[in-house]
Amino acid sequence: QGLNYMYASATDSSGNIYVAQYSTYGVKKYNYSDMKNDTSWGSNGTVGRSGSCRTYYPYGIKVHNGIIYVGSYYDRKIRKIRVSDGACLGSITPTNNANPRGLDIHNGHIYATTQRGLYTYNISNGAGRICSGTNSHQWKYSYALAGSGNKIYSFYGYKMYSGTLTASGSNL
Repeated sequence: QGLNYMYASATDSSGNIYVAQYSTYGVKKYNYSDMKNDTSWGSNGTVGRSGSCRTYYPYGIKVHNGIIYVGSYYDRKIRKIRVSDGACLGSITPTNNANPRGLDIHNGHIYATTQRGLYTYNISNGAGRICSGTNSHQWKYSYALAGSGNKIYSFYGYKMYSGTLTASGSNL
């Protein structure tokens, strides 16, 4: 089906699959109904039917409330694409020009591992920052990230690490 260096995938509420491709700088959509590539969705850096959201080395991808979030590592942005029509909704630029790697969405916050530490972004109010105490290898170099309850987990160097989240999602 033409996939090249898949780094992450996500599904929407209809069961469609979105695949982030590292070396071809794009996201491909596979329809649940026939599992075929929806060619109206982009590859080679363009995502969506209307608008352009370049994804340059996308490592992480998540779907939340009808929006696809894609971590575009070398662009230093988290791209936002509407699931219903593929329209580009803009970008989130992590604090200190950090490069997003692993992504998760948990309790109304986007979490991204970056070379500067764990970045958190409040989806409802747009506040974002690098969490204190996360300037260590398990948060800086992890590509896998998952939240559960009041914990956030990263996987690095064959080990799993965890941190406790506050109500604001800001500190570990």
